[in-house]
Amino acid sequence: MEYYIVLGALAFILGISQMTSSHQAQDQTSLTWGSHEERPYNVQIKDLVAIVTGGTKGLGKNFVEHLLKEHAKVAFGGTSVAIGEKLEKQYSAEFGANNVMFCPLDVTKHDSFENIFIKAKAKWGGVDLLVNNAGVGYEDKDNWEKTIDINFKGSVRGQLLAVEHMGKHKGGRGGTVVMISSRTALIPGYLWPLYSTTKKAQLAYTEAMGDEYYEKHFNIRTMSLCPGLTDSDLPDYQGQNPFIPELKPILGNRSSCAVKQRPESVSKGLLQIVRNGTTGSIWLVEEDEAPRQIHFWNDF
Repeated sequence: MEYYIVLGALAFILGISQMTSSHQAQDQTSLTWGSHEERPYNVQIKDLVAIVTGGTKGLGKNFVEHLLKEHAKVAFGGTSVAIGEKLEKQYSAEFGANNVMFCPLDVTKHDSFENIFIKAKAKWGGVDLLVNNAGVGYEDKDNWEKTIDINFKGSVRGQLLAVEHMGKHKGGRGGTVVMISSRTALIPGYLWPLYSTTKKAQLAYTEAMGDEYYEKHFNIRTMSLCPGLTDSDLPDYQGQNPFIPELKPILGNRSSCAVKQRPESVSKGLLQIVRNGTTGSIWLVEEDEAPRQIHFWNDF
């Protein structure tokens, strides 16, 4: 009897071990496939027409520069006209005036957002990629709605405009939408609850709009990229006005002591998933490593 009890316990342990190993293997999914035929996509960055929101500073600016270095054509937007026009002149001198364009952009306004699509299509004949990067981090009682309006509603507005201007059902050539989320979306975001919540919402929207039914109908992939702590400008007001004052020193210590990855690592991650990422997928890039896919499981 004891013999069978031991055998049963051993079988149970081995079964749990195999399940854990299987889940760990899935957790570590990377952008490496065994052969070219197994890759779901092979998008070329050269000559791709991209729109980058929040493109005048921080990670957005870095995305613009990396796309231009890969010979993409880039329309970038931002609320600071002076900075945007200055960067446009700089990029035009370095990469050619025909390859870059700045447009004043407020992602909370439909007409402003649609304008960058219209101008990009007029200049280059179409749009292939939207990088929904614009974001802020207001947490205080007077400005919290801005965080929702820009981070989440702005991303949804961008997605819907991409469907209108890129979707094959409207005569477009299809393409890719990438939501720039955050590692904060993957953990309890008590340091900045509104920012974290809007980034979580982006992931939920990505998984829904990234379903293969939408991809087949519109010929548009939707993905999310979640950067870990990065040595770049934080979104406006992130951490400046925490929900309670006791969090201020914690935020300060976190910013000064934490090891940050290089912004170039995030930009390279963006290019990688644009080339080969599967629609509906969510990618984490941290500690200067290649992006790895994040899976969410549920019990129903």
